[in-house]
Amino acid sequence: MIIATNEDEIDYIKVRKADIALFLHQEQLMRFGSLVGSNAKVFIDETFLKEIPRNVEWQIFKAPYTQLAEHEFRTTRVSNMVALGHLIGTLKLIPKNFIENAIDELVSSEWRETNKAAFNFGLRIQ
Repeated sequence: MIIATNEDEIDYIKVRKADIALFLHQEQLMRFGSLVGSNAKVFIDETFLKEIPRNVEWQIFKAPYTQLAEHEFRTTRVSNMVALGHLIGTLKLIPKNFIENAIDELVSSEWRETNKAAFNFGLRIQ
């Protein structure tokens, strides 16, 4: 991703070679996998991704995010939060309360607690 120090400098954002990637569906991996750099940390939803490239030098973290969301929360709608929790819990990029605060600000009230619970569930994936 291109980062600029002045917002006037940004014309568009383009990923050149991602250091971190999350793929929930096979189509995403097929379309955007070439944008992932070697030695990247890649998180993959095993529920839908059955073909993972073998000739890549990625550090791969796998879990059935969608299946876990359906089982634990009776909806696949929060599979992204399960995956995000796994990513944040594994890489320790930011404190978990940053994500919880963002959920409070951005998610509708009917889904807020379920999204936070799914995120926290994802934090515990090993």
